[in-house]
Amino acid sequence: MKYAIIAIAILLFAAAAGVNAAQPANQTRPIVLVFETTKGDGADKALAVSTTKAVCSYLRATQRVDPTAFDRESPIVQRAIMDKILTKDQVASYSSKDDRITVAKSLDYPYAAGAEVSVKSDLVQVKLWIAKTDGNKRDRWETAGSAVTGGTGDSNYDNAMQSAVSASVIQIERTALSQLPRISEKEPESSSNSIAIVPDMIAPPAAPTASDYISQADESLQSGNLAIAIQQYQQAVNADPGNAALRIKLSEAYARKGLYDDATTELDRAVKMGGDAGQIDAEKKRIEKMRGGHTDENAVVITAKPESPKTEAPASNNEAPASNSTTVDAVTKMREGDKLWGQGKPDDAAEAYKEAIKINPADWRAYERLAAVDASMSLFTESRKVIEQLNKVQPNPPADIVANRYEMFRKVVDRYFTMLFNQYDSDAADYAKHVITRESYYSSTKGLAARLEAMAKFLDAITVPQEKQSANLHRSLACGLVAQAAASLQDYLESNSDESKSNAQTFVAQAKKEIEAASKLDAGSAVVRQPASGSDMSSSDQSQPNPDPNAVQPDSSTDTQNPPPDAGTYQQ
Repeated sequence: MKYAIIAIAILLFAAAAGVNAAQPANQTRPIVLVFETTKGDGADKALAVSTTKAVCSYLRATQRVDPTAFDRESPIVQRAIMDKILTKDQVASYSSKDDRITVAKSLDYPYAAGAEVSVKSDLVQVKLWIAKTDGNKRDRWETAGSAVTGGTGDSNYDNAMQSAVSASVIQIERTALSQLPRISEKEPESSSNSIAIVPDMIAPPAAPTASDYISQADESLQSGNLAIAIQQYQQAVNADPGNAALRIKLSEAYARKGLYDDATTELDRAVKMGGDAGQIDAEKKRIEKMRGGHTDENAVVITAKPESPKTEAPASNNEAPASNSTTVDAVTKMREGDKLWGQGKPDDAAEAYKEAIKINPADWRAYERLAAVDASMSLFTESRKVIEQLNKVQPNPPADIVANRYEMFRKVVDRYFTMLFNQYDSDAADYAKHVITRESYYSSTKGLAARLEAMAKFLDAITVPQEKQSANLHRSLACGLVAQAAASLQDYLESNSDESKSNAQTFVAQAKKEIEAASKLDAGSAVVRQPASGSDMSSSDQSQPNPDPNAVQPDSSTDTQNPPPDAGTYQQ
């Protein structure tokens, strides 16, 4: 009898363990570092870029892994170079599969993947490989898929490529990923449910293909295809949202179409991004003349949609609770914004989040998303204003939300700081080589100063976890110092003062020390807090916008003891 009882107890324990193993509380998907697609015979750059995005999309759809595209300029890669884990040559000149796997392993990614796309006549072929970074030759898998195009246009090639990638990923899933569990994501049913987005999900700015779109748009404009030109200018802006010159071009196209309000809006955005003030003022005057009837001969007058009135955040938390229908409508708008951002349309995503705020001003998630999408476009002044509204709507957020939100914004700031710092150095080199004129150099440094000052004020406005305050201060000082360096360069260009030039060099040297100090302080903490057991229901919502349409799936978990997969963690 005694042994029978023991046997039954063992069986019950094993059964319980089996249930727990089948439903792990905080199980996460392994991350796959996806390298840019190699161009094979007959393929162009645009098709290769689209193939990389498709590989990420279809891999994510398996629900077994979380893909992330490799970005040489990302803070993670730059930090690895700074810490001498990787060299600049390794990052810039890798060519073989082994080299790519080595890079992924050095960055602590468990999987690496890549593809090659080629076009022969009406056949598009995609070769796909995936490998475990800590495995051997047996832990590498390759497959190929192909599809026939329905014609010769870009859309036909793209459709065929999508089919080929889909077939390749299905085969990879069967051979390489079948042992990994599927981890699905649920959708929210009410505003108290979480739309959990981890900090790393804010993707870096898109690859610099804006010049390609501009060339196409200019050709369309010369051919009289104004509507197509506008669409192509919009694509250029989406590819490089921080470029003020592109927005000025888009504004000119809007004005020729008779969309004067849209044209003015783009000019206002160009101002915030440090665009040439003289050019913008001249364009505004031209638009006003066109409003009065002095239109270009190619302009087609169309009544522009009126701008939505700006929504002010409520001054306190004492607002009446929103109705169920209001809540659902606001969440729907937030989902729409997430989808638009995932499609590379940050401006449209921002409008969707503004609509969500208008529908339900008490839902803090929309403010958080709007602040993040503004910051992703380098609109730090606008983002700071939204954060000030967010602080009124949610004056005392839980510690885990503060930590995740800070990591979100810090990563965006680091990305743009690196970009602007590189621009500062490259402009100086171009001016020394007489590649750019004195006027162009002056205009560029003026824009840099304005953007860096806005970033410093942005960092001062966000709520910072106690343990991150020192690093945030160093980061804010670095932004301010480079802004001062740019201002000193303006003085030098105006007066040829050697003292101003020397001051600029001093400011830059100190800024480097500040950003290095911030990085060292950040390196000591690689995990963001998890929601505390028994905390307020909303604290499980690490809601942040995600520019990947397949990665953003609102999570319906309201149990803070079982947070959504990956919620509250990020990989350093």
